Amino acid sequence: MNATANNPKFTLTGLDGNAFCIMAYVSEAMRKSGVRPACRNEYVRQATGGDYENLVTVSQGILDKLNANIPIQ
Repeated sequence: MNATANNPKFTLTGLDGNAFCIMAYVSEAMRKSGVRPACRNEYVRQATGGDYENLVTVSQGILDKLNANIPIQ
């Protein structure tokens, strides 16, 4: 099944808003999409480099790339 704008494969909607839950979900989505461990570690570094709003923004950006099949380097 392909992700579309109306039916994304990965979404933060309905997810527990706890920062650790968000990071675990996004990290697992990245792993399932074949993203290298070094890139997953970089995601965690960027996501934890600011406040909660930063975490959500970085996380949503990653999920948007995964849903659009944009490679994460």
